[in-house]
Amino acid sequence: SDLDPILAARQVEARENTKASARKSVTSKGLNHEALSVALIKTLPNLLGKFKSDSKILESLTLLPRYFVPSVFSLPQRKADFVALLKMLTDIYLLSTDEQVIMNCARSIRFLSEGDHARSTEAKRSVKRLVSVIHEQVLEHLTEQQEENNVQDDESKDSRRTSPRRISSRQRTSVQGLDSDDEDMLDKGSSTKIDNETSLYLNLQRARILSWQGIFANYLDGDEDSLEEMCNFVADGLIQRLSSFQLDSQTVDDDETADKTTDKRWDFSNDRLPVVTAGTVDEGLRFLLALTAQKLSDTQDGNNLVLDDGINTITETDNEEGDEAEVDDHIVSRLRNRLIALVDRCFQNFIDEESGIEYTSAEKMWSTRVQDSGGEIASDLRTLFPREWSNASSPLLRSLAITDDGRLIGGYVRYLKAMEQSSSQSSTLSPLLLSSARAVSTNWKLGNRREAGLLLSHITSSDGETLEILEALVHYLKVIQPVRFLEAQMASLRESYKDWIDNDPADIDDGNPTDEMMTQFEIDEAKHKDLFTKIVEQANLFSASLGAKNKKHLSDEALATAFAGFMKEGIRFSFSDSEEFMLGSRLSFLSIFVKYVPWVKVDSRHKNAISDYLDEKETELRTHEEFREVHEDDLAALEEFRKALGLGASKILAADASTVDEDRSLQSTATPRSAVTPNSRMDFTANSDDDADESRDTVNDLSMLTPATSAARRSRGSSVGGSSVGSTRSVVSSVRSSLSPLYEEGNEDDSEESPTAGSKRSRFDDSVVSRQSESVLSKRSRLDNSVGNEDDSE
Repeated sequence: SDLDPILAARQVEARENTKASARKSVTSKGLNHEALSVALIKTLPNLLGKFKSDSKILESLTLLPRYFVPSVFSLPQRKADFVALLKMLTDIYLLSTDEQVIMNCARSIRFLSEGDHARSTEAKRSVKRLVSVIHEQVLEHLTEQQEENNVQDDESKDSRRTSPRRISSRQRTSVQGLDSDDEDMLDKGSSTKIDNETSLYLNLQRARILSWQGIFANYLDGDEDSLEEMCNFVADGLIQRLSSFQLDSQTVDDDETADKTTDKRWDFSNDRLPVVTAGTVDEGLRFLLALTAQKLSDTQDGNNLVLDDGINTITETDNEEGDEAEVDDHIVSRLRNRLIALVDRCFQNFIDEESGIEYTSAEKMWSTRVQDSGGEIASDLRTLFPREWSNASSPLLRSLAITDDGRLIGGYVRYLKAMEQSSSQSSTLSPLLLSSARAVSTNWKLGNRREAGLLLSHITSSDGETLEILEALVHYLKVIQPVRFLEAQMASLRESYKDWIDNDPADIDDGNPTDEMMTQFEIDEAKHKDLFTKIVEQANLFSASLGAKNKKHLSDEALATAFAGFMKEGIRFSFSDSEEFMLGSRLSFLSIFVKYVPWVKVDSRHKNAISDYLDEKETELRTHEEFREVHEDDLAALEEFRKALGLGASKILAADASTVDEDRSLQSTATPRSAVTPNSRMDFTANSDDDADESRDTVNDLSMLTPATSAARRSRGSSVGGSSVGSTRSVVSSVRSSLSPLYEEGNEDDSEESPTAGSKRSRFDDSVVSRQSESVLSKRSRLDNSVGNEDDSE
């Protein structure tokens, strides 16, 4: 080599020194970490004791044990320090009321009790004692409350035997007729209830956090039956509270002195009690959910139930048959069913503030908090037990799948829609939307299009967090099931359009309206117009979401295949008849649907098929006996839609009026069919079968349908007082006080197909059949009555 030997020797020496320095640095860091752990384990117990009442400092101190070097715990001279630290953490866990402090303590306790260090046995004994104490305290508080309730029930029965009337709500509020000593007794009794309920709330919170860490069930004394016994005891306590506080208010009487809220159970002199009890219900539900999730995880591990290559197909490596009786009566199934029953109880505590009944602030707060808790648990249950498990090879997983989720969805949807109307800030809805979006995305392959449509309708929100949720949801839904995503958009637009109709300002009945009445009417009209503009923006954003990155074509081949059927369904709905409104009143929907027209122009095949179908629907409209009554604004919307398609003015609608009778005569000889619009199975109040068709969100390829005869439509007659959508209020309420499940309803034409239709297919275009190889998954999904029915089979 030409390199100077002396220089080469120096380079070699430098490299050796660098390696030695690196080894020394690593060793030094390890020693420093161990030395720091020794120093902290000696001083931390004293620091925790000194700042035991300062939650802010405890939040930081209780984090430290998780960063100790575990080998320090095995040092003989550190045994006393380890025991003192563990005792201090468990004491703080039982005394603190700060959730973050409790959470940090639980994580540190778990860290100290795990591993193979010499003190792990002592740590596990300490954790077992902690779990036992919390278990006993929860049962004690529940038992005391149950005994007190039994005594009150007996006293209430005796009181009803001697008094024919209940104390009114006004009397209860002011405690009329009682002297000061009686009032003090009531306050003391109420205070005792609140203290007991607060203690129960805190202990359920501690039990729930331990369950989240996988500690409670593993360290609880007894076997699996003991765990289930405790779960049942807690569930019974929650049911008792939900039943006791459930509002049963009667409608307002004509008598001005009549009681407006006459439920006998709302007789609390302190409004804090229902608020604290709502917290107990929330913690109890979350505790039961955590235990159920842990048992589910243990069951999956114990039965070798695994995810196949990380995808969505669940398989079982053991015997697939199993004992069906054992599967049906599995502990996880029983825990799941108890939770579902509790969630249903929560939704039964919904109150409709538009019912004309006056509710107190405590009653409203109770209902809101219970609905929040029930909705979150409902979404978590649907995430833990997804519908897709119904296809699993394991009979256990098939039995655990939640397929009958109607009330879980319906109750939350009803509450969400009520919050939309009452909340002035869209930011308050983002936690609700996130919870629901989690369940929708987990179950999307077999999911509910209407529920997804309700979420997607918030795409026009001005809240940043809501938009982030919707952006992520839109991307996921489109990638997983693009055609179902298109159907969800149809459901969303229809529901928004129906809400716009329902919110039409009422006409002023007074022949001599005041200035205040006219001003209010103008304000309502402006809001109604803004609402329609918002729906148009919603459709525009929906349409944009279908495009690929270059925005020049649809992002998925399945979307392109189904798009013609999607457009036909939107046109069909726009031309559909309604007993409630004038003929052609739904043509205004085309002003919304026009935002999808740019995608029609991308493929000439779409344009030709849609043009032919539009001519067909115009012919039906033209030959209808009430065609002359179609509002000019509705016809203008149709003309604008044609113009956007590049079709020009309609020659069919522009024909001489003298040809109408001739066209109608020819139309009457056409081959009749059952109906263009199958009747919905929705149980609406005071709306016709034709109008119920608005509930559908899945559609067929309509190219094979023949024009309807005029005889197939029920004639309303010129004497029927129809009106345009823009000036008539719908009789259908968008939010109902009663909760009933809602099925996703499919096109009833499908029910007449041959029973061999076993492959999945899109309801937008029959040609999608060739692209599907999965078997029919005819699953029912329900929603609230205000949303409608739909078949979930593809």
